[in-house]
Amino acid sequence: MSAVFLEAPRRLVDVTVDGMTVRVPEGATLLDACRQHGIDTPTLCYLENLTPVNVCRVCVVEVEGSRTLVPACSRRAEPGMTVHTDSERVRTSRRMVLEFLASSTDMTLAGPEVRRWIERYGADEGRYGPSTTTATSATTLAASCATSASRRAARSLRTPSP
Repeated sequence: MSAVFLEAPRRLVDVTVDGMTVRVPEGATLLDACRQHGIDTPTLCYLENLTPVNVCRVCVVEVEGSRTLVPACSRRAEPGMTVHTDSERVRTSRRMVLEFLASSTDMTLAGPEVRRWIERYGADEGRYGPSTTTATSATTLAASCATSASRRAARSLRTPSP
């Protein structure tokens, strides 16, 4: 006969998310609580099978009593916690994260959910300057580098070495 090990039952924690009481198992994240109630919380760096890395900051939420916005993907739900997922602070932060991302990434390669978030939060993709990694820019940069290398090589052939 083989032994079956059962996990101890987890205590349930009540959290208020956007005015609704959400009951989640102890140890659940705020993202878990949001998703349990169908609240669309954007995530870019989060995957369920990996430890949250907290780098994209697009999943931030506002917790009453907290000075700063917190990443929903890694912040654990605490009993009595009150969370706002669509406050002005949250919307502004998410818009800025998406605008910063657009200034350094080719957003034409982004998935449809990212396009929806850009629209939803009113992100201006050109606010912090055009992306320097667009396909056109990359092609132009590669051509420019190749041309410069060719010129340097030609100069070295014409100039006698000392």
